[in-house]
Amino acid sequence: MDKAIQLCTGSYGGLVTYRGDFDYYQVSTFFSDKIDVVVSGSGLTVCEYDKDGNQVQSAVEKDGKYTMTVANGNYVCVSGDADIESNEINSYSMNLTDSALASIDSVLEYAVVPVVKIEYDDSFVSQSVVITANTVEGMKTYYSTNLQDWFEFSGSYTATENGVYYFKAADPVNFRESNYVTAEISNIDNIPPTLEITGNAASWTNKDVVLSAIASDGVVEYFDGENWVAGDKIIAVENGIYQFRVTDAAGNVTEKSVEVTFIDKVAPTLEINADKMTPTNGKVVLSAAVSDGFVEYFDGKKWIAGSIYEVSDNGKYLFRVTDKAGNQTVSSIDVGNIDKVAPTLKITADKTTPTNGNVVLNATVNEGIVEYFDGENWVAG
Repeated sequence: MDKAIQLCTGSYGGLVTYRGDFDYYQVSTFFSDKIDVVVSGSGLTVCEYDKDGNQVQSAVEKDGKYTMTVANGNYVCVSGDADIESNEINSYSMNLTDSALASIDSVLEYAVVPVVKIEYDDSFVSQSVVITANTVEGMKTYYSTNLQDWFEFSGSYTATENGVYYFKAADPVNFRESNYVTAEISNIDNIPPTLEITGNAASWTNKDVVLSAIASDGVVEYFDGENWVAGDKIIAVENGIYQFRVTDAAGNVTEKSVEVTFIDKVAPTLEINADKMTPTNGKVVLSAAVSDGFVEYFDGKKWIAGSIYEVSDNGKYLFRVTDKAGNQTVSSIDVGNIDKVAPTLKITADKTTPTNGNVVLNATVNEGIVEYFDGENWVAG
C-alpha cells in the first residue's frame, strides 16, 4: 500500500473506480485515534485495512452511503463493480470527519482515473476506417498495434488495413492510465471482386446467345444501353458489345465487357436458273446461285450436295442452301419444256386415182412446224 493517497478531513468528489481497480487512502491525525469515513456511491466495496495489510472491516451500504470509523493511520480501500472494458465506471465521493479536529501528515490532490471510449463504423469499406476516441478533458489518447509501442494521437485514428488496434487514455499530470480498449477491424476490403462472363458463342449460330456473369461476391448488373440493371444474365439477340459490372459490399467495382460476333440470323439467298427455257427433247441443266452456304438438291429421295442438277423430265425440282449459322433457304423451279414425244404426221393426196395432172399432198400434224423436202432442202410448208 505504499501508493496510498493521504487524505485529511474534508470532502472529496469526482472520484472514479471500476472492477479490478483498488483505490487506497491512508488517514491519520494528531488529535485522536479515530476518523469517520463516509463514501457516497453505488456498486462499491469499501474496506478498512491495518498497516500490516489485514482487513479490519467492510462497510455496509445504506441509502447510497458506506460509513465506518477507521483507526488512525489505517487504510481505506474503495473498488467498484463496473466493467471498464464496456466503458463503465463507478463514481463516488468521500467525506472525512474528526470530532477532535483531526489533521493529516500531507495532502495529495486526487486524480480522476482516465477512461477512453472508441467509436467506429463496422460496415464494409474499401479504403479505411476512422476510429474516434473519446475521453475526459485534459487526457491524452494513444494507440498501439502490439501493446508494446504506443503512439499519441488526437481525436481520431484512421486504420487503413484490417487488424487489432488498442487504445488508452492517460493523465499527463498525475501519470495515471486507463485500461486499454480494443478495436478489431475486419471490414476493410480493397480487393475488387472477380467477374467472369460465360456463354459467348465460339462458332456461328442463328440463335440468341445467353451471357452469364459469375462474380466472387457482390451485386451484379448489366448495361441495357441506357442504364445499369440488376441481373447476371443478358440475352444477346444480335452481335455487339455487352457489359457487366459487380459491386461488392465495400464499394469495390469490377467491370467487364464481351463482344458477341457469331450471331447470324439472316437466311442466305438462293436463285435457280435453267439452261433452256424453250421446248427441248433433251435434258435441262438446273443451277443454283447462292449468297453463301452449302447447296444441295433433292433427287426425289434424298438431298445431295451440289449446285448443278441435270434433269430429263418435266417436274418441280428443289434446291436448298444452309449457311454456317444454320440458316436455311429452300426454293424450287418448275421444268415444263422437255418434250420427248414425236408429233403425229399424216400425209394425204388430193387425188388417189390415176391422173395426168399434179397431185397435191397435205400434211396433217398434231403439233409442230411442218416442212417438206424438195429434193435438196427442207422447205417450210
